[in-house]
Amino acid sequence: MNETEKEYKNEEDLLDDYFGTEDQEEKSEIEPTIEEKEEERTEDLDAYQDNFPKDKKVKRHTRAVKMVSEAKAFVSEADEHIESSKLLLESDLDTYVKAKQDLYDNGLTACISGLKKVGATVSPNLSKAKDATASNGHDTIKKMQIKGVFRSKFASFLYALVFGLLSALGFLYMATKALGMSEENTHRSLGENFDHIMTWFSTLIGMESMTIGMVVYLTSVVLVTYIAYLLRILYKSNSNLHFAAKQLAEAELFNEIQQDEKYKLDQIDTHVKECIALFEKYAVFCNEQQGTLQRILYVEGEKEDSSEYNRRSSREIQRTEMLVEHILALLSEPVAKESQLSQKSVHLLLDAREHLDKVIERLYRVRRDDTPRS
Repeated sequence: MNETEKEYKNEEDLLDDYFGTEDQEEKSEIEPTIEEKEEERTEDLDAYQDNFPKDKKVKRHTRAVKMVSEAKAFVSEADEHIESSKLLLESDLDTYVKAKQDLYDNGLTACISGLKKVGATVSPNLSKAKDATASNGHDTIKKMQIKGVFRSKFASFLYALVFGLLSALGFLYMATKALGMSEENTHRSLGENFDHIMTWFSTLIGMESMTIGMVVYLTSVVLVTYIAYLLRILYKSNSNLHFAAKQLAEAELFNEIQQDEKYKLDQIDTHVKECIALFEKYAVFCNEQQGTLQRILYVEGEKEDSSEYNRRSSREIQRTEMLVEHILALLSEPVAKESQLSQKSVHLLLDAREHLDKVIERLYRVRRDDTPRS
């Protein structure tokens, strides 16, 4: 027994079967447009249910409601994911600002002041670094509103009622024309020859009776009204189905776009956390170099040029200058620009980290002279 011959107890079983297997379809290498997705979805649904008995078929309105529900789920999922990423990034950015200020307070500002006193050239990045923002570039998150679908039975009833009234007048006009009544006295003829006009309607079925003619007339009007009502309902159902399919396609695209935005937010957040960790390390070494500069100033005093100091002191001044320049370069670059992680900030982070690793390696590497003698 193939898939189209399976038995379904109710419409929900059919919906669950179709919509549950849809995610297993292979994605096209070329992303279809929203219109193509809409047409493909509605055509597949029509073809899918055509193989079932009438009592098993899913109503168009039911399918439209199911699509709206799926679209809301896509949008809700996208909003929840990106909102969680945004909140996490905002929290880490607050920590970033605090870590940045701690770095200045715990040695960086003192190092810059000490370098000026010993005649070293300090990079002008200091003021720029203090003004550099840590904006994530995602202050405005796009939103998508999913609209529901309605049967519009009352509106269809009014539409059919108007159409039925027009058809009733049209049938009467047709009868007067068939009976040869002049247009000038049509209204008077309707009143005076009502029996004759109703009898004419019975002749359409081969009889001649006013009562039967009235039944034929009223039945025709009611039938036309009912057909107009059904056509209106069918039109609204098709309209709702295509509208729901379009919304679902847009929701899928919105979900994909928001996933990309979430990835960008997560990239920025990861970079921010790495910067915070590096700031803490630099604070330790800047605090240490601050003490070294104070010792040099205490022993040798202030001089116009750093080259005038003792050779070992000049080397320490140069190392402090390099340390400060690397961290100031990172501090002067915002972590994000135009909703994108700043690649320049990434490179500066790598440079600052590499420089600090070299400093640590220089301080703790085992020298030949330091090895214990046997």
